[in-house]
Formats: sequence, C-alpha cells, structure tokens
Amino acid sequence: AISRITSFDLYSPMAQFALNRGKETFEPGNLVWALLYYYKYFQYSGDEVEMKTKIFPLLKRSVNYLMHLLYKDEKGIYHLVRSLSPEYGAADDAHYSLSGLMWGLNTLIQTNETLKLNDPEEAKWNSVLQLLAPLPTDKNGYMIGKDVPFALSHRHYAHLFAIYPYRLLDINDINQKKLALTSLEHWLSLPKKQRGYSLTGASSMYSFLGDGENALKYLEDFLAKNDKPSGLYGEGGGPCFETPMSFATSLLEMLIQSENSLIKIMPAIPPSWKEISFSKLGAEGAFLVDALLQKGKLAEVKLKSLKGNNCILEVQAGNDYVLISSSRGTINPLIESRNNKTTISFETKAGETFQLKRKGAINLENHVVDFKEGIYYRGLKRAR
Repeated sequence: AISRITSFDLYSPMAQFALNRGKETFEPGNLVWALLYYYKYFQYSGDEVEMKTKIFPLLKRSVNYLMHLLYKDEKGIYHLVRSLSPEYGAADDAHYSLSGLMWGLNTLIQTNETLKLNDPEEAKWNSVLQLLAPLPTDKNGYMIGKDVPFALSHRHYAHLFAIYPYRLLDINDINQKKLALTSLEHWLSLPKKQRGYSLTGASSMYSFLGDGENALKYLEDFLAKNDKPSGLYGEGGGPCFETPMSFATSLLEMLIQSENSLIKIMPAIPPSWKEISFSKLGAEGAFLVDALLQKGKLAEVKLKSLKGNNCILEVQAGNDYVLISSSRGTINPLIESRNNKTTISFETKAGETFQLKRKGAINLENHVVDFKEGIYYRGLKRAR
C-alpha cells in the first residue's frame, strides 16, 4: 500500500488510524488504482514476462493487503474497514477502495487462468469475491460508502470508480447502465466544487456509456473554463498534471475503447463528427489499430496483431464488411449484431495484419488528414 503523496521512490508508509491535522487519511486503495495502469501496459503490449515477474506479484500483494482489512458480519458477508474516499470523507465499505478490491480480485483470477499460472490462492480469491459486500447504493446511485451518501459538491469521482476507470459494470445490462447514469447525473447535479478533473472524468464516463454528445460537451467545457495556452492546468494554487493527461485519454476513448480482446471502434463520437481517421492506436489484446470514418460511416479498419490473440471488433451495424488477412486472404469471421452494433470475431497470428472494409468505401491510404495552419488535407483535396 502507498499513501497519496510519495517521492520518486514510491516509499510512503501508511498507518490505518493515522490522522493529519485532525482528518482521517487512510486510503488503502491507492496502490491498486495505480496498478490498474501498470496492468494496462500488459494488456496493450502483451509482455508476459513483465506480467508474470512484476505486475502479477505486486497486484497479488496489494489485493492480499486489502483482504487483510476485511471483516465478516453476522451473515458471513465481508466488509472493508473504515477508510477514506479521497477528499470527501470516511466510511466502511468505501466505494473507492472496495471497487479496487473487486477489480483486483477479478484481474488476478483472470490473469491466473489466461497465463496458466496455477496460483494456489485462486480458490481464496473466488471465495472472497463471492462473499464480498456489494458497493453501497441509494436512490441517487453509488454512495461514498456504507451509510454515507454522496450529498456535497465535490470534484473527485472516487465514489464512481466502478463505472470508471475500473469499468466493473456491464453497460449492455439495462439495470446496470441505469445505475451508472443515475450516479453520474447526481454527481454532476452538484457542480459548485467541480474542477477540470471533474470534467475530463465525466467525459470518460459518458464515453464508456456510449454517449458521444456528452463526452464532447465536457471536454469542450474543460477547454472553455480551465485550459491554458500551454496545455497545463492548475487548481487551488497548485499544478494538476493529471487533468491534461486525462483530457488526452478522454479524447482517445471517444475514438477507441478496448477490454481484453474486444475493441470498440469509434464507440462514443457525436453525430456532428463525420470525418475521422486515426493511426496506430493501441488496444488491449496487443493490437495496433487504424480506422477511417467517412461521411459519418465507418469505411475501414486496419489492425495488426502483436501477439496472436483472438480479436473481437465492435463496429457500426447495418453495413456490409469484408475482412482480409495479410497471410490468408479473405476470411469469414463470426459476425453478430445487437444493440445497433456489429461484432466481428476472428483468430489472429502474431505479426498478421487485417483490413476490415465497408463495401464501396475508399481506401484508408487515400484519406490522409494532416493538421497544418488550420487546413485539413483529405486525400488530394483541401478545404478549410
């Protein structure tokens, strides 16, 4: 575990009952949150050596520490001891750390099975996960923690981490999506103390829910209210470096999202965006992706498999697509449609490239978008 503030060596001892100027400071979920992004490194690169020797052992130790903080009620349900929801207040079963434990347990179990690590503690992880208390909710959605509702305006969305960044919810489930929207809208309905970090977080959550209009709205709000010509940002008299970085992340999440081997192409773009192209964006499952939207329709996706994992592309429904492999020619993937989306599933080999093309669309190579002096170059034509 680490406290909120550390030096470059990450050495930051944390006492469970420490007080700082009379305030509780116990945040046992910090390291797990940091490890989410370390784990993403494995998901994007497919570096199994790093996963087995560095990421998995550290995640295992951090999850074991959180399990050490659990206690059982009279029904045999596990609860997390009182801890802080960053910058808000303390509670038992604080959403911030409890959601981190849920993500950590699921990730350990999944990684143990995927990489065939045969870790003897998997049975314990499964047992704890099955008996773990649910994240506390009320009529307004997710709470800070047990018996502590979200009732005061606040910039941080630590009580919404199940939505983002942990993405514990299945947004294809009507009830889970409704819970997410209720929670998000309630947080945003109290704007007094929200800051730039709130706006980029709201954008990412709306992207996760597939709402491109609101994803764009909150990024534009950030630019209008908080951005500086340098791209840097500060609040409360100090720098807030994570906000410009989360802005960049939020923008990319409108264009591409991925989880394991599921890659969503342009999952949260507003209807006003008709011409989009991107190149060599990473995706979980160890893929590099190019894509082109032409006149509001997905024209083409190019994909390179770095490690040979199976791939599932989620794209616009209602179009005729052809999938071509660099080594096998035209292939027949498994294609399914639901919820106005089409999923295209296929096997890959390391180094193999694929072209998914909508019939009648132009080639990606002929659609180059270059930003220069306010002029967009599209193919051989240019227009302001």
